[in-house]
Amino acid sequence: LDSSSDVAGRHAEHEPRLLTRQDSFISLGFNSDKETSPDSGESEFLGVVVCIDDKTPERKLLSTLHKYMAPDLVSHLLDGQGKLQLGGSKQKVSILFSDIRGFTTFSEESGAGEVFQTLNEYFSCMVEVISQHGGIVDKFIGDALMAVFGVPNETADDARNACTAALAMNAELTKFNAKRR
Repeated sequence: LDSSSDVAGRHAEHEPRLLTRQDSFISLGFNSDKETSPDSGESEFLGVVVCIDDKTPERKLLSTLHKYMAPDLVSHLLDGQGKLQLGGSKQKVSILFSDIRGFTTFSEESGAGEVFQTLNEYFSCMVEVISQHGGIVDKFIGDALMAVFGVPNETADDARNACTAALAMNAELTKFNAKRR
């Protein structure tokens, strides 16, 4: 902010008002006594915007869960449908493993930045494909990934969805490689 007396004087004449409230954010702004239209070409400094985020324990938990878990799984757990028990539970699932052929050679011949960027782009594509087919990425293991189908709820199509996802991943890999050439 400019601390000149002209600007400081203008701040004093403006009263804060609530502009919007969306989700957990509150935006505050300052009204201006001067009426200007968007077409007039005139602009006036109106003030500062302050955002206040809801950091209640529930929001923190939700934010953390969404960073590490699929939205469907988070909803399932928070709706009370997911029965969490110490030691886990037994459930029939389908698991897909995937890794990059020739990755060791690629990583030895490339710089760390290129390897990092390539893995990020590759995993972003593959995670999207897996999600579209009802899977959840369980973990990344170097250049490999492990995805689970049938979590949180088992369906009759879990194995088929895993196989369809594998075929779609192969098609996406072809596009990915074509972009890199």
